[in-house]
Amino acid sequence: MDLIFKAFDGKPLVDLNGSPYLVNTLADHVPATPPEFLHQVTRELVGLADFSRCDKIVGEEDRGGYVAAITAYLVDRAVSLVRWSPLGLPGEASFPFRSAYAEGHMYLNGIDAGDRVIVVEDFIDTGGTIIALIGLLREIGAEIVDVLAVAEKLDRKPRERILRETGVSPKVLVKLILEKGTSKVVERCPPGGADRKA
Repeated sequence: MDLIFKAFDGKPLVDLNGSPYLVNTLADHVPATPPEFLHQVTRELVGLADFSRCDKIVGEEDRGGYVAAITAYLVDRAVSLVRWSPLGLPGEASFPFRSAYAEGHMYLNGIDAGDRVIVVEDFIDTGGTIIALIGLLREIGAEIVDVLAVAEKLDRKPRERILRETGVSPKVLVKLILEKGTSKVVERCPPGGADRKA
């Protein structure tokens, strides 16, 4: 867990469209994402949920998609990634979304009614992407077994928003706040879901 902690604690923020943005190795590959970090992130995510209860893993293709794919590989499950542009393929589902930095529609193939799904995300900022992803999966008729994320920015209370709007409470590995131009990890969540102060 030490590499995950170090990746998110004490990092400088940049201004992105008027909002503080945490540049990090997980989502932005600054610095380039090392294999030992990927190993730790995906192994810790595997410990957060019972993957025997799901058929498929869903993530989003931009930024955190590779984390969802590696996690799916580790637990021997199929993976399907949400896209931000349509392909027009048969069975393509669409749903509107709005996140902290973008808005539009998300598109998904490969998930069917009755599929049991675990969502794997990289970072929770406002909760908008996860809320839309849950809406999309429910519209398809999939069962959401769990929602996992590597990190959560607590400043905007995204987990409370997700729970309020969907009834789902994501599990995360690290929780952080942004203060005085830097990030600070305030909780680390080991496998099993028992949060502990950083």
